[in-house]
Amino acid sequence: FTAGGAQIGNSGSYASPKPHISASTSAIFVKQSYADYLQIDSDSVDIYAGGTKMAELGSTVYLGNQDEEHIKLSTSAVEIKGGGTVTASFGATTTIGSTSGEHVKITSAAVEIKTDANTTVLSASAAGLEMSGKVKASSGEIGGFTIDADEIKSGTNIGMNSSTKMFSINDTTFGNTGIQLQYDSGPKFFAGKSTGGFIKFDGSDV
Repeated sequence: FTAGGAQIGNSGSYASPKPHISASTSAIFVKQSYADYLQIDSDSVDIYAGGTKMAELGSTVYLGNQDEEHIKLSTSAVEIKGGGTVTASFGATTTIGSTSGEHVKITSAAVEIKTDANTTVLSASAAGLEMSGKVKASSGEIGGFTIDADEIKSGTNIGMNSSTKMFSINDTTFGNTGIQLQYDSGPKFFAGKSTGGFIKFDGSDV
């Protein structure tokens, strides 16, 4: 014990260190070796392994090597970081993925899928679903229309079939009551009633 600090245990030498506790006017050290130790100072508790700080417990908490992948906990968010890059942040605004590239952003107002900091390709909120780009689907339903691999239809009311190359209203059979517009080795058209009163082009004659 001295005016400048204290030590409990034999520290050994640098080449052959021994576990000990030491204190100075600025910090307390609990050491296994010169590279593996716990440091307590006025603003944090730090844990070192192999000479690298692996945890810092203070007003902001860091778990892991701050130069590599680590977790940061603050009063505003929990962040998962790769060096200086935030790869996920969980707080009032949550982001998953680097905000400079493709990522998900979640706020109290919406869930957004973004390709960079300023470009939103899909947004879901109380106002509805908004998106940019293409919609691709081999099946589904939208606005009362059924989508399958080759057809968009609402029962027999109205339909568009890519296999038969037909647009139909009321009936999908060419010549039945309704409207059929088809390309079958040539253009064909029917509009009217099957029992009479119609306009028909069968590919050669009207």
